Amino acid sequence: MITRSFLALSHTFAFAACGRVPPQAARPPEDPPLPVGSPLEQLAAAPADALVLDARLDRWDCTFTDPGGGESRELKIPVGRAVHLRIKNDDNVDGDLSFEAGISVHVASHGIADLVIRANEAGDYPWRCPVEARAEYPDHTNKTLVALPPGQYATHAKQLQASTNPQTPAGKAALGRRIFENKGCVSCHTLDGSARIGMTLAGIWGRPVTLQDGTIRTVDATFVRDSLIDPVNHVRKGFPASMPSYQGQLREKEIDAFIALIESLK
Repeated sequence: MITRSFLALSHTFAFAACGRVPPQAARPPEDPPLPVGSPLEQLAAAPADALVLDARLDRWDCTFTDPGGGESRELKIPVGRAVHLRIKNDDNVDGDLSFEAGISVHVASHGIADLVIRANEAGDYPWRCPVEARAEYPDHTNKTLVALPPGQYATHAKQLQASTNPQTPAGKAALGRRIFENKGCVSCHTLDGSARIGMTLAGIWGRPVTLQDGTIRTVDATFVRDSLIDPVNHVRKGFPASMPSYQGQLREKEIDAFIALIESLK
């Protein structure tokens, strides 16, 4: 009796003698696998113990807020723990927030998106912020994720929360200076009294200023707040009305910090 295995073997030899390979069953196409086990990997879903970071994309920059209220333009995460990025795009452009190894998520203009990642090794990982970059801020597009050992990350988070939730006048002024630099205010204003498109912020606290409509206002907390929220109606005489409104762009503590910065420059 000829066995089934012998027939299969004879079938293979017959194709080999003709220089052909036996036909293989067609396989259905598969989705590309996620990079599991790589130094930086994307997860399909966020586990219960994931670290949640709120990512805000707006005006040429990405800002991250941790559960303790610490805010930073730098993306730092702990090694070995899943990180859930809750992304909100407040900009008028869209694009892909992407990391190396093919990890990315598309973020529509004024849309939201989610991305879960985990770093399995400490180190630096390139990533790209999708919001529009300007010529004077080329680094706002290409960035570096820093994965820290858990102990170092805990120290970083504690320091970050203290610096972004200051309680002293000096701490608030320092936060205001970072906001001045990060929000692009430096493009039109200075902190040292020198001239630029907009008026300098040095030495103006407590002094009267004349607006384009002839109104005279004193530079105090109310005036600074009004100028940030409604700049068109608070343009100083002799300067162009080119400043955008920061209504909805700055949190209350950020406005307070900006006020503290100007007061410290008197």
